[in-house]
Amino acid sequence: MKKRELELKAEVARMLTAAEAADAEEDVTFGKDKRGDEMPDWAGDKQNRLAKIQQAMASLEAEAKLAALEERRIEAEKEEQRQAAGRKKPGKPAAAPSEEPGGHSSCSRRNAVRCAGLKHERSSKKDDLFAYHYLHI
Repeated sequence: MKKRELELKAEVARMLTAAEAADAEEDVTFGKDKRGDEMPDWAGDKQNRLAKIQQAMASLEAEAKLAALEERRIEAEKEEQRQAAGRKKPGKPAAAPSEEPGGHSSCSRRNAVRCAGLKHERSSKKDDLFAYHYLHI
């Protein structure tokens, strides 16, 4: 019993030493009494948070517009090459790329309800248990 008690005391001492070392390292990295997982200063103030979100949205929209312009430019170059070679593009013409971030020109059948802005609910009536109702949000 004494042997086990000594082993446990040694293990506890090792754990406490490791915790103190980790705490000292965090103090050097993040500052005293901080853990490093605190919210950034801009997130605490609603106005600053709104400004940061608007800035990020503007950046994403600008990137999407640039990507759409680049895609249109590449498509125009390909079309010029086809016309110079006297060939037509096979198939139906593609839809223009979306300028919205994350925008897709078409939705899968599974996401059609969500893309249309509809909410999908199951009926709770006993006789109509598995009927689906689509409610406009």
